[in-house]
Amino acid sequence: ESYLNSIKTLSADFIQISPDSSISRGRFYLKRPGRLRFEYEPPTPILIVADGTYLNYFDVELGQLSQLGVYSTSIGVIVAKEVVLGGRVTVKSVRRREAVIALTTIDTVEPERGTLTLIFSKRPLELRKWEIIDSQGFLTTVALDEVSVNSQLDPDLFKFRRPESVKRTDTR
Repeated sequence: ESYLNSIKTLSADFIQISPDSSISRGRFYLKRPGRLRFEYEPPTPILIVADGTYLNYFDVELGQLSQLGVYSTSIGVIVAKEVVLGGRVTVKSVRRREAVIALTTIDTVEPERGTLTLIFSKRPLELRKWEIIDSQGFLTTVALDEVSVNSQLDPDLFKFRRPESVKRTDTR
């Protein structure tokens, strides 16, 4: 809790492995409380922005916007004003290995929503990855690289603006 609560902002490159084993890359930004942004590199036509209230998931290709309450998502745990590993969040397990600590959590009220596993390096203690198993049992993994903590971030990063288009690159 102390480590997570010490993070006011975080930015990092990310690699995401989706349930279908597809790999996406991009840039991730977080500002507590309640704000985050996933900017996916082409050819992934997705933008995710949480503005403190809503998590906006925009599929550019389909022109479709989905909104959820940011705190009703698994990742809401780490963007909360104060991270409390108790009450609404239940720690299901803590695994310690030589170089990493893995902390698996569930929503206490709605455990059927799935699990969030936060994976930290030990020395130095740093958030390096998370794994989400959704309500259908599908696993999504997000690994972080080039992590910067508590640096100044542009507030406009956390304002959702509908992108006009995404340039596609054909990799076939």
